[in-house]
Formats: sequence, C-alpha cells, structure tokens
Amino acid sequence: ATGPAGPTGATGSTGATGPAGTGTFTPVVMSTTKTTNQTLPGGSSTIITNWNPGIDTAAQFNPTAGTYTIPINGIYQIQVCAEITPVSGSSNSCNLAININGTPTVASGFSISSATSTNILTIAFSKILSLSAGNVITLNINTGPQSTLIASAPNTAIFDIFQIA
Repeated sequence: ATGPAGPTGATGSTGATGPAGTGTFTPVVMSTTKTTNQTLPGGSSTIITNWNPGIDTAAQFNPTAGTYTIPINGIYQIQVCAEITPVSGSSNSCNLAININGTPTVASGFSISSATSTNILTIAFSKILSLSAGNVITLNINTGPQSTLIASAPNTAIFDIFQIA
C-alpha cells in the first residue's frame, strides 16, 4: 500500500543562461500597388501583372510578370485587394486567389446577378501561410464574363507580403 504524498520540496536554483541568439530578425517585406487597368478574359484564371515597383527588401518581386519568389522559409502574411467593374447587364462572378507554385491556396470571391457599368466590386483579404524558399506567389483573378480590373486613381490593387516569423 502507498501512503499519502509528502510535502513539495524547495525550488531549485536557476539554471545556466542559454547561448546568445544567431542575430536580429530582419523580416522580408514586399509591398506594391497596381495603378493601370487590366482586361480580364472571362472564364479563365489570369495572373495580375504589370505592378508598380514598390518595397521589396529581398529583391524577389517581378512586377511585370506579377510573381514573387519566397527567399527564405518562414511564416508570412499576405494581404491582397482588387476592384473590378463587371460587364453591364449580365450576371458576374469573380474570385481572387493567392497561388503558390501555380496552385490556388486561398481565395475569396462574389457573385452578382445583374451588374451595371457603374458597379465597382472589391475583394480584399489577408492570410497567414507557412512558405518555403523558392515558392512562387502570384495573385490570380477569375471572372465570369470579361471584366476589367480597375487600378486607375483613385482605385488601386494591392499586393503585400510580410514575413512575421
């Protein structure tokens, strides 16, 4: 038979301090805007291209092609925003996706039953992802009938990538 537990002993001494870290964390940051319109063919996934050069601490963004190559493994926050004007008088749908190596990873979208030429529809979202060095990130947009990505003032498309860990 086992008797009752005894009283807790005294707290031990503090252990040795661990080794110094490997240095400061310098996060990767890419932030850009698009200020020119882009025609979107209906029914197909289109990479948003021809971005303005912006902040790119790792020099990995190709603004013409709309591709960003992840330079180091890490946790990244990606923020996106796009505005479209749909074809007037028809039902429209639109999906904006963050693609990794050509594969849609996260997307957001909408459907509208009867658009007018004055409708400007916005999709914006943010996602935290674990990414590996060499992953190629694009923003792809897929619309029902042909639409126009609106990126002329005061509207802009936004594409931001921030390493957070």
